[in-house]
Amino acid sequence: MGFRDLVVEGDTLIVIKKLKSDSADRSMISNIINKSQRKRFSFVNLSFEYTSRKTNEITHALEAREYNLTSLSYWIEEVPTEMEPTIVNDQRRLLNR
Repeated sequence: MGFRDLVVEGDTLIVIKKLKSDSADRSMISNIINKSQRKRFSFVNLSFEYTSRKTNEITHALEAREYNLTSLSYWIEEVPTEMEPTIVNDQRRLLNR
């Protein structure tokens, strides 16, 4: 797909801190963390950002949606129609912090 810039958001602060770290991880999820850290060099700009669970409902809604699909799908630019209300709620929560 040729992405140059990527922002990875997550609502688990300890995981985001591990992803931002320059040192090798030795936790139970070390293979995921270390592989993700190596991917940094595949992008011009890659950042890992923490977002609270309250403002990240879309992630959980997409996860539930994917669980019920029989094939892999991607959300690149256009929001899936059924996810629009969740996006609006997340935006409201972000603005009201």
